[in-house]
Order: sequence, then structure tokens, then C-alpha cells
Amino acid sequence: MGKQVFENFPRLDILVNNAGIGTFSYGELSTLSEKVWDEVMSVNLHGTWLVTKELVKRMKKQDLVGELRGKIIMVSSLAGKMPASPLRAYSISKAGLIAITQVFAQ
Repeated sequence: MGKQVFENFPRLDILVNNAGIGTFSYGELSTLSEKVWDEVMSVNLHGTWLVTKELVKRMKKQDLVGELRGKIIMVSSLAGKMPASPLRAYSISKAGLIAITQVFAQ
């Protein structure tokens, strides 16, 4: 995807990561199926990380516009700070997204 973006556009000024899925899962976290866990983490964390890491490499090589080479906006959820009971994997993934955002910012 990154190659296609830069083949069609000379630069990338903004990346908005807004992917997210949530699956209701009642009961304890220990009873959550691995399938649900993997699906939610794949979209909400892994996919976001893959897209960001590839496009950041290119953004860092771009010429400055003002003081910036580009901006990245990560859309998380209040559930990442205040876990929502039936959205266990979703809440954990959004907390992880908040951490990923902070690490990329460093």
C-alpha cells in the first residue's frame, strides 16, 4: 500500500489511522476465545502498526513544510483508558493504540 501511495502522490502530508473493530464478549477475560482476540488485535493494533511504520519511513525522508514532514493522527477510544466490560479485547487494543501513539511520537 505504501508503494502505491508514493507512486501516485509525491508526498504524504497526513495519515489518519481510524481502523477499529470490537466484539462483545461476556464473561471473564480468561474465557475470551483466541479467535476473537486475534481478530481484534490484528485490525486495531497490528494493522495500524504496519501501516504507520511503513509510511513513517517515507515521511521522514520528505522535505520539511514549515517545521513538519507530515502528521499522523491515531484514533483510539475512551475504552482504551476506561475499559468497557463487554468489549474486553477492544479496550485492551485501544489502550495499546494509545501506547503505540506515544512511542511513535518519541
